[in-house]
Amino acid sequence: MVYIMNYDHQPLLWLVVNASKCQLARTEVFYLGYVLGGGNIKPQVNKVDALRGCPPPTTTTLPQKAIGLSNTSRGMYFSLNF
Repeated sequence: MVYIMNYDHQPLLWLVVNASKCQLARTEVFYLGYVLGGGNIKPQVNKVDALRGCPPPTTTTLPQKAIGLSNTSRGMYFSLNF
């Protein structure tokens, strides 16, 4: 159990840590589809490959779905090297 204390040494937050899932001293962490590490935030390679491998839309609703999907990661397009 991990305690986060305030300046009066009163517990602010109590966390239960699962030791089998903990990874310490890592240079990169995968979190919510992104790779965090080295001061950079990049999308995961398999997520980008999945977007590139999508077939072209054949109905009118499929482009709307593609736009909605691309809006979730629109901030990451500038960090990609095409």
